[in-house]
Amino acid sequence: MRTETVRTRVDPEVKERATILFKKLGLSMSDALNLFLHQSICEERIPFEIKLPNAETIEAIKAAQRGEVRETSIEEIRKMWDEAQEDNSDK
Repeated sequence: MRTETVRTRVDPEVKERATILFKKLGLSMSDALNLFLHQSICEERIPFEIKLPNAETIEAIKAAQRGEVRETSIEEIRKMWDEAQEDNSDK
């Protein structure tokens, strides 16, 4: 089978971390990229969800970048989780 070379720029840390992951999976970078391309063709789309953040998420990101991060206790998280579970059980 004839092949062609694809070149791309990538953050060195991303490349290193991906290479380590792919090695654990028994894949080379080339193997992983080929899998991505083939799966994209099979599904006729990017084979994972890509979506824009909503307004609430955008504001949370901006607040975090400004250093405006609210600390939350584990008790608050548990309460929010329980409330979310109750809301979901009503549906």
